[in-house]
Amino acid sequence: MKHYLSIITAFFALLLIPTSALAISGTIGQSCQEQLDCGSMTITPWNGPDQNVALQCVSNRCVVPKQFVAIGTWCGTGIHCEDETSVLQFTCKTDNNICVAAVNGVACIDELARLNKDQDIGTLGTSIPESDRCATGLVCDIQESGLCQNDFGQGEVPADKLGDAASDIRDQIRELLNIALGFLGVAGVIVTMYGGALWMASAGDDEKVEKAKKTIVAGLIGLVIIGISWTIVSYVLKITQTIA
Repeated sequence: MKHYLSIITAFFALLLIPTSALAISGTIGQSCQEQLDCGSMTITPWNGPDQNVALQCVSNRCVVPKQFVAIGTWCGTGIHCEDETSVLQFTCKTDNNICVAAVNGVACIDELARLNKDQDIGTLGTSIPESDRCATGLVCDIQESGLCQNDFGQGEVPADKLGDAASDIRDQIRELLNIALGFLGVAGVIVTMYGGALWMASAGDDEKVEKAKKTIVAGLIGLVIIGISWTIVSYVLKITQTIA
């Protein structure tokens, strides 16, 4: 009888042990075949107090659930950076295995960004330079919006040069076009003037007059093409600057 009482007592004692005490301690990034291989761990979420969470097995790696993904969270591939929303926000920067902002409009400065706060699940977000919090092709606008934006060559303005004009590849393109189209414009004017000179020197010779007319028309057409080209290029550069 005493033997049975001991078994019953031990059974109820096991029921009183917290589930967390029986859970397998997990490690971010470890290999797995199923979720049970990952166990659980206590983490500090990006937006709240510490929580004990069950790790997920995604693409054979143990990672945090989607709602805990933030800039700096460990990743091995892009799918590890999918968050709880249906909108693509983060992607994996595989050279250092951290999630970063994936698209234009995701916050990247300390005051606004969704940053990892637990070094056990990745890299602390605040330790990642703001310039490294956006994916390739994006730049962190630390001066105004605080968001990742498409990089059209303007680049990030260093913190010690805030307020200074950044070097913009669009300005360089515009300067080169000004020079090139300027030379072409002068050439077009010279051709037109040359045609006029031929006409004046034709002395009524129909063949020379016809040649002069063709030269003048060619010069004028060249000037029109140059003007249209400059208008189109200026419009495109203005649009890209507005988007940036």
